[in-house]
Amino acid sequence: MSDQQSVFATVLRRNPGYGFLVALVLYLLLQMVLVAVVAPLLGQLFGLDSSGVEAILAGDLSSSEHAHTYFRLIQFLNQAITWGLPAILLASSLGSAREVLALRAPRPSWLPLLAMGIMIVSIPVVQWVYLPESVLDLPDSMAELEEILKAQEELGQKTLIELFSQEGALPLIANLFVFALMPAICEELFFRGYMLSHARSKWNLHVSIWVVAAIFSFIHFQIPGFFARFLLGGFLGYFVVYGGSLFSSIAAHFAFNGIAILGQALADPDIPVPSGEEARPVWYLALGSALLTAFLIQRYSQVAPPSDPDLSI
Repeated sequence: MSDQQSVFATVLRRNPGYGFLVALVLYLLLQMVLVAVVAPLLGQLFGLDSSGVEAILAGDLSSSEHAHTYFRLIQFLNQAITWGLPAILLASSLGSAREVLALRAPRPSWLPLLAMGIMIVSIPVVQWVYLPESVLDLPDSMAELEEILKAQEELGQKTLIELFSQEGALPLIANLFVFALMPAICEELFFRGYMLSHARSKWNLHVSIWVVAAIFSFIHFQIPGFFARFLLGGFLGYFVVYGGSLFSSIAAHFAFNGIAILGQALADPDIPVPSGEEARPVWYLALGSALLTAFLIQRYSQVAPPSDPDLSI
């Protein structure tokens, strides 16, 4: 390791806040590179001009016959470049990327399957804490911002529903790969891999899990789903901390996303699958889900071997 790398690693180790800030700045820089450089270059391969690229990135999938393929490819690169790459680069600067990112074989080997089962059980309580759309109702002085936020929320949902509703095995496989597996791998590398490992080296275990969960939810910039993602992020954090392996949270994250995609794909096209506040279950189902999830996470911690107490990075 060079002197510059050593100084950089020392600064990061001093306080997890430094590491979080560097990670988020790197994420934003790579987002700009993706939008300003990668997306236009890729658009040329599909015969798209700048207006065509902008339209597809804005969610207009009717502007080109290649729009669906292009959009999926951009989403794939978004996960790999803006989430996966920073996690690997920053983890490598702190030591062994494999250790920092908790890329250890799960013990017992079926632990990821248990994590997937727990995540499925938690779906009712996660849906129940989804905020009503009225949270986007801002004061009159911020009416313009309110319109932008609501338009983005509606457009994002419309775009994904259109993609997930495509018939055929190939679109379904593509959707599961791009929108379920890739986020499960790359976002877990970034949040429960680099960020959580970094936080645990200095902070209390539970504080680390929920601070990272808050950042995970906030950075998705979807206000109604903030507490749902916050809760989801907390569960994923405990899978890593108690199991000692990132593969459990990756499997659970994939299960959560995959069920949503399968639900939309298999649904009657004339009956839209409810989402957000519309998908909120009755309170007693959510309560039962919360109690069973808490019980199963406790059992998960007892099945998994004790994690390595040496959390230094």
